[in-house]
Amino acid sequence: MQTPVPSSNSHSWPRERQHSQLPFLRRVTYTFRWLAQVAAAEISLLAFILLLLMVFSKQWLYPSRSRFFQRCPENVTNTIYSSVSIMSMGLMYLCKSKSCANAGRDSYNLLTHHPIFLVAMMIFLLALALGFILTIWLHLPYLPHLQSLPNFSLIGTILSFCEVIFIFVMLLLFPINLWIFELKRNVSIPIGWSYFIGWLVFILYIICGVEEEVPSC
Repeated sequence: MQTPVPSSNSHSWPRERQHSQLPFLRRVTYTFRWLAQVAAAEISLLAFILLLLMVFSKQWLYPSRSRFFQRCPENVTNTIYSSVSIMSMGLMYLCKSKSCANAGRDSYNLLTHHPIFLVAMMIFLLALALGFILTIWLHLPYLPHLQSLPNFSLIGTILSFCEVIFIFVMLLLFPINLWIFELKRNVSIPIGWSYFIGWLVFILYIICGVEEEVPSC
C-alpha cells in the first residue's frame, strides 16, 4: 500500500492566492487615492469660487442696522457712515460709481487710521492669489502628460495649509478692526453674510489639505 505523496500544488495554492490578491489591493488603493485627489481638486475649486463671491459681494457689514450709543454731530455721523459703508464692501473695494473721487479719499483716510484693515486687505489678496494657484495645481493631473508630477501631494498639502493660515488670519483681523472702530466711535455694527462665507472657505481648505494627505500606494 503506497502512502500518498502530497502534491506541490497543494502547498503553493495559499501562496498563489496571496499573490493574486496583491494587484486587487493595489487597484483599490490607487482608486481610493485618485478619488481623494479628485475630491481635493473640486473642493479647492468650490472654495475659490466662494472667495470670488466674497470679492464681489458688498454685504460684509450692515450699515443700515448700525446703532449709535450717543448722539454725535452730523459731520461725525456722516464720517462714520462713510467709513462703515467702505468696510461693508469688503477687503477688495472696487469703486464703479461717479463718486469714486470722494470714495477714494474716504478709503485713504480709513486705511490710514485703521492699519489692521489694510493688513487684512493684503492678506486677503494673498489668499486669493494662492487659492488660484492651488486650484490650478490640483487640476494638473487631469492633463495626460502631467499625471505623475514629482511631490504633487506634498506641494498640494503645503499650499492648502498656507491658504488655511491666510484665511484664518484675515477672518480674525476683520472683526478685530471692526471691534476697535466700534469702541472708538461708540457704535455697534452687525457683520454681514459675506464675512461668514469666509469661515466656510476656511473649512473647505482644511478638508482639501486633509484629502491631499491621504497616503499614496
